[in-house]
Amino acid sequence: MGSLSDYSGISDELADQASGYGLPYGIFGITNWSLFFLSILLTYANCPLISIWRWGKPYKKQNPYLAIFASVATIGPIIFTCIYCNGKLVIVLMALGQLTPWSFKIMNDGFRSQQVDETDSSHINLHYSYFGWVMIILLSVAGWVSLILVTIGLLNTDETFKRWIWTIYALALLALLVIMLMHKFSSGHSCLIIMMAYFLTTIHMIGFHIILARISGNWSGIAPKKSGLVSAIIFFIGNRLQFLDF
Repeated sequence: MGSLSDYSGISDELADQASGYGLPYGIFGITNWSLFFLSILLTYANCPLISIWRWGKPYKKQNPYLAIFASVATIGPIIFTCIYCNGKLVIVLMALGQLTPWSFKIMNDGFRSQQVDETDSSHINLHYSYFGWVMIILLSVAGWVSLILVTIGLLNTDETFKRWIWTIYALALLALLVIMLMHKFSSGHSCLIIMMAYFLTTIHMIGFHIILARISGNWSGIAPKKSGLVSAIIFFIGNRLQFLDF
């Protein structure tokens, strides 16, 4: 992985990568993250965000064929970004961390389906949930490790920048504390615990959206290179398609 000094020039490296970065960042990235948060939340009201014809009906996991299509649209831009950055460790880990919401959707599909499905297929829902949790842990750790490496490389930046970074860490610790307290002292609040878990495992993405936007000076988060822009749009659409079902 290299010594800490290997990351001292990371600001210039990230600014260079941002021009063709194939995933949303800045305002575009924060909007994408927020819509995913809202989409997960609405599943607990049986109101999938873009499948209005299923509003009010018992929740069910996404059709496997639609899930595969949405996954391809989501994972494809991740692969493009890793290739574009020539396999640079920090960028690869950062890109993998952007898949955390995708794995969270898999886990939530299994968890929500378990709540409403009492048939013999409940064991499938359990496997869905377990697989999702394993992927959440792996992808979230990748995202957090990359954020830590970037933080090390940006320790000598201006105070405003450092405040943004440390605020992300503080919010993550707060979310962890809330989850621990709710798990210990309350019951029947699975929705709130799940949403706090989503916040904890994906808040590193907000950190990167802000860091990339500030370093590149492109707060819109729309990549100036056409290939990066197309990839980011596909990723955004893929995220929305994860909540499409019939």
